[in-house]
Amino acid sequence: MLSPFIFIFQELFIAKENSKFFLGIEVAKGVLLILLIVLLFPHGITALAVSWIIYMVISLIISVMLTGKLIRYTLFHLIKDIGPYLLLAIISSAVSFLLTMKIGNNVVFIILNLVITGTSYILLCKLFKLEMLKEIEYWFEKRKKEKK
Repeated sequence: MLSPFIFIFQELFIAKENSKFFLGIEVAKGVLLILLIVLLFPHGITALAVSWIIYMVISLIISVMLTGKLIRYTLFHLIKDIGPYLLLAIISSAVSFLLTMKIGNNVVFIILNLVITGTSYILLCKLFKLEMLKEIEYWFEKRKKEKK
């Protein structure tokens, strides 16, 4: 979930020709990942999965802090930008969970969750006229015109 943001910040560092930022982030992230693996490996696969989430959150925070120094884009700006999308994602997931929690068949459960979550998220984005949905619709329209 956080990977796209980290990738965008890395591309920013490269585009701004600031290899010190990029190298510093990669070294810090590498050390952090090794430490998390060494510390949590003995506790099993669940602990490793949790360590990956911790790693991604810390990587994002490091990237945002350095981006703040480079272009003055702070954690506050990031939260303000992703807040509406995160809230709608949580609402969509909650609706999906409530509608499917009594389904016993795992395959049906997964498929219905995907359909309900995806559909409700897109509808909520459309209802609140969020920028991302407009960009996606524009991209699809552009692709459709290119095929003609």
